[in-house]
Amino acid sequence: MNILQLFEHLNITGLTSQFTDPTYPIHRIEFLNNEFTEWDSNTLYICKSLIQPSTSQSSKLLNFMIENSDEGYSPLKNMNLIFVPNNQLKEMMDRTKEILKQEVIVKDAKERLFHETISGKEMTVSSLLQTAYDLLGNPVVLTSSTFRLIDMVPYKTLNDPIWDCLYEKRFLHQDYIMLLEADMTRKKTLESTRPIYLNWSWAEEIPRISGVIMDGNHVFGYLGVLEYNRPFIEADYEITNLLCVMFRNLLINNNSSNYDSLIMQQTFLANLLDGGVTSKESLEQAGTTINLRLRGPYSILVVPLSLSNSYTNLQQIQDKLRTNIPNIHLINHRGNIVLLLFGKKLADSLETSKRILSKGKLPLAISETYFELMDTPIYYRQAVIAYELGEKRDETKTYYKYSDYVHQHLIQSAIKQEQSNVFVYPGITVLIEYDHANNTQYGLTLQTFLQHYKSITETSKKLQIHRNTLTYRLRKAEEIVNFSLDNISQCRHVQLSLEILLEH
Repeated sequence: MNILQLFEHLNITGLTSQFTDPTYPIHRIEFLNNEFTEWDSNTLYICKSLIQPSTSQSSKLLNFMIENSDEGYSPLKNMNLIFVPNNQLKEMMDRTKEILKQEVIVKDAKERLFHETISGKEMTVSSLLQTAYDLLGNPVVLTSSTFRLIDMVPYKTLNDPIWDCLYEKRFLHQDYIMLLEADMTRKKTLESTRPIYLNWSWAEEIPRISGVIMDGNHVFGYLGVLEYNRPFIEADYEITNLLCVMFRNLLINNNSSNYDSLIMQQTFLANLLDGGVTSKESLEQAGTTINLRLRGPYSILVVPLSLSNSYTNLQQIQDKLRTNIPNIHLINHRGNIVLLLFGKKLADSLETSKRILSKGKLPLAISETYFELMDTPIYYRQAVIAYELGEKRDETKTYYKYSDYVHQHLIQSAIKQEQSNVFVYPGITVLIEYDHANNTQYGLTLQTFLQHYKSITETSKKLQIHRNTLTYRLRKAEEIVNFSLDNISQCRHVQLSLEILLEH
C-alpha cells in the first residue's frame, strides 16, 4: 500500500498531506519519542512534531504522520507528510495499524492462491473451497445461478436455514428463494462490484458475505461465507472477491481440454493486473510454469462491461479478437474486458482491436505503450482512468486514449490534495466572473487558443468566428486577466487555471 492509498483509507475531516512521492510503499509504522539514527524509507514514522534526519540520512525519502501545528511547513525535499488533527494522533496510529494489518492478510492470501495455481497440481472446485475455508476461517458454500449446491466446506449441518437446506436437499427450498427475491438480495449482489454483507431477518443468527460469480452479465453462481467461527474482518471481502474470480475461471473452463493451462493463465493475468506479481523472479517463474510467452512492447485496452451487452454478443466479439490477433490475452476483470496486447506488431493489433470493438459497438480505452511487463498495473490504471474521464468529457466518442487525458488526470489528482484555487492564476477568476456577468466567452476563447498552440486559424475554425473577432476577444482577455500572451510561463499557468475552473 502506498502512502496516498493509506491517506485515502484514513479519510477524516481535517486530515491533510504534503507528498514528495505519493506512490511510495508503506510496510510498517513506528512511533518516535526521540531522534533516530537509522531511517527506513518504507516506514511511516508517527510523532508529535517533525524530527529532521541527520545529514547522512537526508537523501532517503521518509514518511511522517504528525499533528497539525500553528507553524506551517514549507515544501520539504524527500518527505511525505500526513498532518493529523490535534489530539487524534493515537487514533490515527491505531487505524493505520489495522489498515496495514488487513493489507498483509490480503497480500498473503493472494500469494497463496497464486502459488497454488502455478504449482502444477490439479485445482478443482473442492480443493479451492478448502483453500477458501483456510483463508477465511469460516464455512464456505458455492451454488449455481439457480441456487443448487455445487460444493461446500465443512460438509455438515450448522443450524442455519440456508446452509442446512443446501446440505440436506442439494438445493434451496422455493420459500427461501422467494425470500431472497423479496429482500432484493439477488439484485443487490448482482449490482455490487464487490462481495456484500448480508444480514437477513430470517437468518440473522448467522450473517454472511455473498459474492456473485459472473462473466459479463452471465451468472455462473454465488459464493457464500458464513460468519460462524469468527467475526468478519475487512480483508474477508477482498479475499472473497479474489475467490469469486478463481471460481469463475474454473466454471468457465470446466469442459475445456486446456483446462489447467487456461486457469493458470487467467489467474496469472489477474494477479499481474492487480499488482500481485512483485518481482522479476516470480514473473519468470510463472511464465515458465504456465508456458506464457509475453514479449514487449505492450498495451492495455479496457472495455467496460454493461448489462446492455448480451453475453452471447460479448463471447462472439472475444472469439473474433482471439482469432484475428495472435498476440493477445483477454480476461474479464473487475467489471471490464481487459485486453493485453504485445509483440512487434502491436500497432496492427491495436488497429484490429479497435475495428472489431467499434463494429460490436463497444467503447474502449487504451493505455500508453510500455516495455516492462512488471509495469502492467500502472498502464491498466491508465486505461481505466482514460475511460472514466473520456466518458464524462467526450460523450460522443467511444475510443479513449490516455494520452488525451493525462493532463486532466494530473489536475484531478492534484486538486484532491489541495484546494483548487491554490493552482489558479489570480486574474482567471475575474475573467470567468466577467463572462458570467456579461454573457461573453473570453475564457472559452482563451482556453481554445492556448489548446491550439496559439494558432489563429485553428482557433477561429474551432470556434467558428472571424479572425478579427478572435483577436479582439484575446486582447480583452489579456486586459481583464492582466497577463501577456507573449509570456510563456504565464500562458502555461493560465491554461492550467482555465482547465481547472471550466472543467472541474
